[in-house]
Amino acid sequence: MMARYPKMGAGGGFWSGPQKLVELSACRHLVEELQRDGVRVVRDVQPRQETSPATPPDCLAIDEQGGWIGMEATELVKSEVIPGNIKAARALIEGLRGARNADDRFKVFVSSSAMYWDWTASEITQRLGEIIAEKDRKWFQEDAGRPYVERWLVVHTDDIGIPPGEFDDEVRDHDFGVVHQFNRVFLLWGYCPHRMGHPWLELSVALEPRLDSR
Repeated sequence: MMARYPKMGAGGGFWSGPQKLVELSACRHLVEELQRDGVRVVRDVQPRQETSPATPPDCLAIDEQGGWIGMEATELVKSEVIPGNIKAARALIEGLRGARNADDRFKVFVSSSAMYWDWTASEITQRLGEIIAEKDRKWFQEDAGRPYVERWLVVHTDDIGIPPGEFDDEVRDHDFGVVHQFNRVFLLWGYCPHRMGHPWLELSVALEPRLDSR
């Protein structure tokens, strides 16, 4: 269900910019949070050289033993709200440019026509399952001299309708089933002031490698 902004207590607009930079930013922030929480110490997160046609993964990192981790990044967002919110964002920028004081800026914000999707837990887990299945079908391309010891999927979101903490139990406890290449799958949020960092969850998947891994 769609609803109008503003919805308080969620991030806004962290994941913006050129796609490759967004992907790299998501992977780097995840690695920082894993180290901060004492889960893993992964280093040297870097963009993978682009190929034509494009092939996954988006980024590379080095694990504790010096092996390569392939990291594919993608976004959890409700596509139905994107076209209208692009127009709303342009109108917001124009309105702020014309604002003369704080009261004017406040009026611009509260009158915004931007929308957010009012997610349910079942919608989130369903969409995450679809993303995992879609990405699992696109086999990671191994570059010369860089076999992957692990393959990660990083699903990042800054969707205002999915504030960190609101659906954590449902997402964490959901069984996302069998995958054929991902060792680990993560959900990562944009910056959260309460955490002073990026909240994250690891999703439950069961790896059954394909016999044909090419």
